[in-house]
Amino acid sequence: MDLYLNPTTNDLQMSGGRLMLVNDPEQTGQRAHARMLTVRGEWFINAQYGLDYYGRVWKKQTPRPVLAAHIQNELLLAVGPGSKIIEFDMQYEGTSRTLNVQATVATAEGEEITVEI
Repeated sequence: MDLYLNPTTNDLQMSGGRLMLVNDPEQTGQRAHARMLTVRGEWFINAQYGLDYYGRVWKKQTPRPVLAAHIQNELLLAVGPGSKIIEFDMQYEGTSRTLNVQATVATAEGEEITVEI
């Protein structure tokens, strides 16, 4: 059980003056989303946690297949052993310089979660 983070603001959510909690499968999706938004090296407890934004994502010359493989690998690490990617879509908007990723991942328990970054 984790504290619930609002997916739009990434802030803790309260209801009735109490912090909201989240359980599986929302918990797994929330953890995967948090990992995708974390810059590798940012978390002092585990420097390998998160996406390698400086080395791969924000780098100008990273080939798209390499970038897609990196993101997919981090998704699978976030969801856990026995998980598999069902759908994966990565779109780059050149004018706004944004990378949009949508993925559906099946957990080892057979639950499907969708992650968007």
